[in-house]
Amino acid sequence: MSIIKISALAAATDISATDDVAMRDISDSSMAPTGTTKRPSVAQLAEVMAGGAYNIKLYGAKGDGTTDDTIAIASAITAAGVGGHLYAPAGTYIVNPYLIAEDGTNSYYAAIQLNSGQTLRGAGRGSTIFKLKAGAQTSTVGGLSSSMLKTLHPISGTDKNITISDCTFDGNGINQGSSVHHGVSPLRVRGIKLERLIIKNFRGTNSSGWNESFHQDFTICSNASAADCECLTDDGSSSASGFSANGSTNVMYVNCSSHGMTVAMGYTHYGSTNIQYVNCNAYLNTNGWGFNSEESDEVIYTNCVAGGIAGTGPPPGFSSGQSLGNSQGFVINGTLNAVLTGCIAKKNAAAGISFVTGSRASVGQINGGVVADNAFGYTETGAGINGKVRITGVQFVNNTTADLGLPGGYTAYVYGTEAQPAQTVPANNVSMQNQFPMDMVVYIAGGTVSAISVGWASGSVAPTGLIAGTIRVPAGAWIKLNYTVAPTWHWFFG
Repeated sequence: MSIIKISALAAATDISATDDVAMRDISDSSMAPTGTTKRPSVAQLAEVMAGGAYNIKLYGAKGDGTTDDTIAIASAITAAGVGGHLYAPAGTYIVNPYLIAEDGTNSYYAAIQLNSGQTLRGAGRGSTIFKLKAGAQTSTVGGLSSSMLKTLHPISGTDKNITISDCTFDGNGINQGSSVHHGVSPLRVRGIKLERLIIKNFRGTNSSGWNESFHQDFTICSNASAADCECLTDDGSSSASGFSANGSTNVMYVNCSSHGMTVAMGYTHYGSTNIQYVNCNAYLNTNGWGFNSEESDEVIYTNCVAGGIAGTGPPPGFSSGQSLGNSQGFVINGTLNAVLTGCIAKKNAAAGISFVTGSRASVGQINGGVVADNAFGYTETGAGINGKVRITGVQFVNNTTADLGLPGGYTAYVYGTEAQPAQTVPANNVSMQNQFPMDMVVYIAGGTVSAISVGWASGSVAPTGLIAGTIRVPAGAWIKLNYTVAPTWHWFFG
């Protein structure tokens, strides 16, 4: 290490002229990108002081939007080593995927390959841009798509505690022909943070398996997060999903936005556990869902928005009152314990919120929020789902076909009104489950009823002590009547 007196750089930096700064001696030929001695200029040293000890420009990166900077960036990553901090000044860095040395079997390719514990920071997500070159390398071995960014050890899974911030990653999809690329796609990483990123224009597909592509994907990761990040398409290319987690545990998205996906989802996850979305929005994903949860466990959406309308301003890039709907808003498919709290689903072409049976019936709750101006407000599809979802405090407004699309038929949801279709009185001493995903009030009259029982399982209902009148039956609960002459009943939303 050399101690460099920086008084001569005071005018070029915000560091005090009286400070001494420890900095790696970059005259070492092993750190130059071509193996030749490369001593920095005063201007370059100023960039180091402002940005960090491992400034990628000091390893040969140009950031001029033309030069292929892949090798130079790799040199900086190698120099930084485990736990090193990298800084990318403002500029557009052209990169091209190359083989990750650890894995010769599946042939993963990535343009940027970070090491364990490293931090990659840019000068701002509108200033530092990493862009795939036109016609970038795409792997055909094993059917695996290339990525903009992965880590060095995707098979052994030894990489951990990585942070990437304040950059844009541009897949340049319009210039990739028919090739498919992933964006920021860490695999088998323990502890990774994405902060203040734009990830855009990754040309993709929604086909199953390894060829399904994503702008951002945590694959078999744990303790991962994305905060203040945005996935989008703005170059007219055919793009697949935005944010994704596959086979991962403990993943959180906060204040993120995904829009303009033309093939698949705004957000999606599969086979994952403990996934949280907070203050996230998905809009104009016209051929896919805003939020998709598939075959996962413990998924929480809080104050998230799927669809909507543009303000009357209008905001830049929108027309006044423009619909921002997705194909569907929130889709819960084969997921257990999905909870939506305070969410909005508006102007989506099909359902605002849909619970679906995949390999198993979905289970969950919807607490509060607004479901408005969709074709359907809420739908249930598939066997076994009845009684497994509970809705409380949701406002259903102007859903054009129906507020509720249930296996038994369609109905409007208006508090205090009778639900349709009318429910048939079951046979004497036979339990029937509440067919609606919300608590209901049942008015029973006439006939010769000896007992009315309610409970949480068909075989364990308990007498209410009533033989007529008003009975509350919670979502998912069962009701049984004992009678000699059948009464009439009416079910009301209550």
